[in-house]
Amino acid sequence: MPQKTSLQTFGLFLTLAVIVAAAPLLWSVSPGSIANGGLEPGQAIPAFRAAGWINGEHPEPDRLKGRVIVVNAWFLTCRYCHTGMPELVRLWDKYRQKDVVFVGLTHEPPEQLDAIREFLERYGVGWLNAYGAVPTLLDFKAEYFPGYWVVDRNGRVLWNKSMESRESMEQAIERALATPVDAGS
Repeated sequence: MPQKTSLQTFGLFLTLAVIVAAAPLLWSVSPGSIANGGLEPGQAIPAFRAAGWINGEHPEPDRLKGRVIVVNAWFLTCRYCHTGMPELVRLWDKYRQKDVVFVGLTHEPPEQLDAIREFLERYGVGWLNAYGAVPTLLDFKAEYFPGYWVVDRNGRVLWNKSMESRESMEQAIERALATPVDAGS
């Protein structure tokens, strides 16, 4: 069996290093991840179902009619849910007086209520948040967290997180605000 030269060994290690370094990038742009923003644009949003609510009461469909809705799916130990929350709070501050309703959804059970409240207080989240919202998260097809959806005035998804490379959430909110309400909605 011939011995490998040090140049061959170096080449092998260099190739492995490139593969390891590129793996996260390849994973983040793989075709599967692009289509996994959950509920797709054009689809009607489901009813919100949860074990309970913080910062308000269950959002009745009549109260949401004709309004833009920003939905955020999160959970306590999600690192990216923590890092994305300050930007979401900034958007809430900007749009909460402009007919935009924010709704948070977490699968966390009622037993985690103290930790949920602590999470929301830490970031200054003042919008409605559902806990024990597993049925709704499944209806939104939330596979990756945090999940974000912008819903137009007609109750249809206009934007989801998979679209953020082409349009920011803020741009989508502006577009949703400019969407007229259909007579049949």
